[in-house]
Amino acid sequence: MTHRIRGSVKLISKQGKVFGVIVGDDLRDYFFIPSCLKSPPQFLTIEINAVVEFTPRSTERGMRAWNVSVLPLMERSHGESFQS
Repeated sequence: MTHRIRGSVKLISKQGKVFGVIVGDDLRDYFFIPSCLKSPPQFLTIEINAVVEFTPRSTERGMRAWNVSVLPLMERSHGESFQS
């Protein structure tokens, strides 16, 4: 079973090439595109600093975030701190 980690959205580009970057709780950067979200339409409303959970994968082009889920406020732990 693959593990899931948490992170926060560090960068979002919604014009031209559409993509995002998440900084994981392991402080690594993970690239993602809309199809990597569990709900791709969510990409239209995702914002910088949104807390997410995802499955990390190493690819030929670097680290990727798959099955990205934006966490509702009530699921975020108090005192969590994500660096961007």
